[in-house]
Parts: sequence; structure tokens; C-alpha cells
Amino acid sequence: MHKQIVFLGPMCAGKSTVAQEVAEMLDMQHLPLDKMKWYYYYKLGYSEVKGNNIYEEYGLPGLAKYWEQFDLYTIENVLKEFPNGIIDCGAGQTYYENEIERTRLKELFAPVNNLVLLMPTENLEESIQILNYRMTERGKHRETDEIRLANEQNLRYIHNAVDNKLAKITVYTHNKSLEDVCTEIISRLTD
Repeated sequence: MHKQIVFLGPMCAGKSTVAQEVAEMLDMQHLPLDKMKWYYYYKLGYSEVKGNNIYEEYGLPGLAKYWEQFDLYTIENVLKEFPNGIIDCGAGQTYYENEIERTRLKELFAPVNNLVLLMPTENLEESIQILNYRMTERGKHRETDEIRLANEQNLRYIHNAVDNKLAKITVYTHNKSLEDVCTEIISRLTD
């Protein structure tokens, strides 16, 4: 059995889908941080009212900034509590502008050998186009401004050097089947 596998990448890179499939193929537990985070957030004193107010005033970028104070705690605890799980991180959970937080994230992930970055292609501009298209398709029911803001936020995540430096395995997914992507990942796992 493999130890922890952690998936990183921008929004709409396929982290949750791929992580779920790899978990099934390896008979391991799938731990989606975007769903699990709420337990840890509330444990630290997250305020839904405050979060909603921030979102109303500052949109997704403001809300993501508010979440940052809870994300490192969440990552640290999930890594400790689930040493043999497959974790997929939300895009914002590994994005920090502050050097202290970036350093702490690197420290938390240092012992994880199977840190997988998913990107559509090696070409950054092409990846941005593909991810913007996916974001637009996913958000068809949302306001145009909301989609635009989400794409802008995702652009920051895409250019996030932290994910690129953290990842020990990078897999490009565009024009590959889910099975092919998962098989490639499994073949590259180290423990």
C-alpha cells in the first residue's frame, strides 16, 4: 500500500476526479480537502456570517484571503490524521502570498513523497485557456462577473510557483483519458 498521495493544482485541473479514481484503483481513502476543511475551519472559529459578508463585499478573492488563516491548520491536521489517504487540495489551499505561510506549507509537505501536480499541458498559456474554458463551462449558471473573478483568481493559482516547486510528480492531463492519467500517476508513485 502507498503512503499519502496529495494532489495539487489550479481550479478545474481535475484533482478531485483523478484523486477519487486513483483512490478506487488503489483501494485507498479519498480525502477531498474542499469538503473536509469545514470541520477544521469551525474548530478554529470560522464565522460563516463573516465569510458571507467578505464575499459580498470583496468576492472570491476576499473570501479566499479569509480562508487562508484556516488552511494551513487544515492541511497539517489532515496530513497527521490520515497518513495513508489520498488528499486533493483545493487550489486556494496551497496559494499564499506571504513568505512565512509559503515556507510553512513547504515544511508540511516536505515528508510527502507523492505530491502530484495536475495541469492540462506543459504550455502555461494553453493551460490557462483550457482551464478558463472549464471554469466557464462549470459556472454557466453563475453571473458573468463571478466567472471572470474566478478565472482571475485561478490565474494567480496557475502562476503559483509554490505548487510547481512543491510537486514531486507533474502530470499533464489534456487529451488523455481518466484511466490513462491515473495509470500514469500510479506508475510514478514512490512508496
